[in-house]
Amino acid sequence: MTTHSSVLSSEHSGGSTHNHPHVMPLSVYFTVFGMLLVLTAVTVGVSLLALPSPYAALVALGVATIKASLVALYFMHLRYDDKFYTFIFLVSLLFVTLFFSLTMLDMSSRGFVQPDQDNGLFDKYETPQAPPISPDAAKKPDGDKKPDAEKK
Repeated sequence: MTTHSSVLSSEHSGGSTHNHPHVMPLSVYFTVFGMLLVLTAVTVGVSLLALPSPYAALVALGVATIKASLVALYFMHLRYDDKFYTFIFLVSLLFVTLFFSLTMLDMSSRGFVQPDQDNGLFDKYETPQAPPISPDAAKKPDGDKKPDAEKK
């Protein structure tokens, strides 16, 4: 007679030889955690350097990609799991990137097609502002140049 656990492992394994979880030593988890902390410090350090926006964004995205890869490989166990799961994960990331890219492309062109829907998200320069009006100029009309004492 077979036990319940052997029936489950033989029936639900789907013919896969990978029936046991991969156990990593704690030192690997702490090493990855330390790398994530260092990369977080790099991101903060780059933000304090006052780099031009495109370079700061590229560095931040690069560091974020490395951090996400570490989390996916070690904490989600994709490094030791079936390659099929890695493939599914990468394809989903590809589609998310595609959808965000198309959305950003649409958002950046809104002002060209319908100027009243320009949201200003992608303006290179700030809209020039009129100089502030002094309180005295706001009270008197332009044609009236005489001080109040002379009017009486």
